Amino acid sequence: IMYKKYCLIASILLIIPIFTISMKVEEEKVEQTEQQEIHNLIKQLQDPDELNTWLKAGKDKLLNKEFSGHMKDQLIHNIRPTPQYLQNKTLKPFKVITGDKNKVHSLAFSTDGITIASGSDDSTIKLWNVETGNEIRTLTGHGIKMRMDIIVGTIYSLAFSPDDITLASGSGDKTIKLWNVETGNEIRTLTGHKDTVYSVALSYDGTKLASGSGDGTIKLWNTETGNEIRTLTGHKDTVYSVALSYDGTKLASGSLDGTIKLWNVKTGNEIHTLIWHTPEKYVSWVNSVVFNPDGTIIASAAREKTTKLWNVETGTKILDPLTEHEDRAYSVTFSSNGTILASGTDNATIILWRLVNLKDVKQLSTLELLLINALQHFRTSYVLLKYERHPELYKIYSKSSALAKKLIPLVLVR
Repeated sequence: IMYKKYCLIASILLIIPIFTISMKVEEEKVEQTEQQEIHNLIKQLQDPDELNTWLKAGKDKLLNKEFSGHMKDQLIHNIRPTPQYLQNKTLKPFKVITGDKNKVHSLAFSTDGITIASGSDDSTIKLWNVETGNEIRTLTGHGIKMRMDIIVGTIYSLAFSPDDITLASGSGDKTIKLWNVETGNEIRTLTGHKDTVYSVALSYDGTKLASGSGDGTIKLWNTETGNEIRTLTGHKDTVYSVALSYDGTKLASGSLDGTIKLWNVKTGNEIHTLIWHTPEKYVSWVNSVVFNPDGTIIASAAREKTTKLWNVETGTKILDPLTEHEDRAYSVTFSSNGTILASGTDNATIILWRLVNLKDVKQLSTLELLLINALQHFRTSYVLLKYERHPELYKIYSKSSALAKKLIPLVLVR
């Protein structure tokens, strides 16, 4: 009898963890399904026409009911800042990543925002998990072996393709390399610059690449063939940084000559020159420039240990310089949704700033959050939506809070 009791107890003890694990797996499946439904619905309603149709049909109550918990959190975290929202704000870092033993000369976020790549002066590229700060893998292949087995090939620039499959890198060995992110294998090498390649930038469709070099030129390349498309000249000294706008129509370049230039990608013509940092050679040159996803903001990092944000349309400073760096700021980048800014410094540190205050956006109504998501996703920069076509969206916009209007980069007109 005692033996049977022991067997029964043992069976129960075995069943309980199995049952618990089974329940946990089932809960995870349900949560994943809900997350996918959230993603699909938000994606659907990011089309202003679709959202307008929902609102016309009187589904406001349904939206308020559906968009709760995880769904509302996702809407909140999707919102990126506009120049008007950031004007005169004070930003504080929310995370500092250390672990690379060498100077961090370059940074790039993956499109999904999960991974950040860093390039150092030991000619290696490291991939990191943004949330944990843990290293994922190291890519090697750049570098020229000099006397006494010294490798010269600092990684000065990195850029992910939109699908996160390919990573581009520019190096002190005068070459550009394309890598398979998943395997770490090299795809191809682009050659043509006569000096160090200080910057690379990929177009949103991944078919074009821009590069800036110590030879003072900017080159545009076809990534599928590896062929050079054209060379842009105009800077008086080394081009330390190049960036392509989201729509691929504009290119920004930062130089040792203390200026940032805007170019027309299609024609190769210079649009205008912005003297945003003190144009004193060897004191305040522009190390890095990058567009936010809207193309409305440019972030720049310079030798004087600062990162600055600028309004592209007006060419004016948006907020006070970010001065938390303990050493020279070498690189700067936005996350794919434009909500996080990262800068890399001479003392092997990566600093992250969250550009939208979550306390601010949590005050917004569900409809305001949907409106901002829809309009930001629909068109990244200064597009007019006619009242006649989107009457319900116009009503929300008209009644929305001042904060919501600051976050909307579009104008709804009658």
